[in-house]
Amino acid sequence: MDNLQEWIVPILSSIVAIAVAVMTCRWQMRTELRKILESYVSDKKYKAYYDAVNLVFTLLEEGRQKSTFGLPAKGRTKNQRVRQITHI
Repeated sequence: MDNLQEWIVPILSSIVAIAVAVMTCRWQMRTELRKILESYVSDKKYKAYYDAVNLVFTLLEEGRQKSTFGLPAKGRTKNQRVRQITHI
């Protein structure tokens, strides 16, 4: 009986050590995957924000150019008046 107990303790401790190593490895892999996914989402979010800001500034620029032609001649520069005349 003593001989059996001497074998059980090392075997059980080895099994527990292997289980802990496997769980630690899986946890580390999940953490790395989470970091990769967060980075991917962050990159996509950055591109979406860039596109949105670019769209807003493009619309503002187009609106500014259209409103420039509606200004009275006195408030416009010479180039703006020439562009309006050639635009018509």
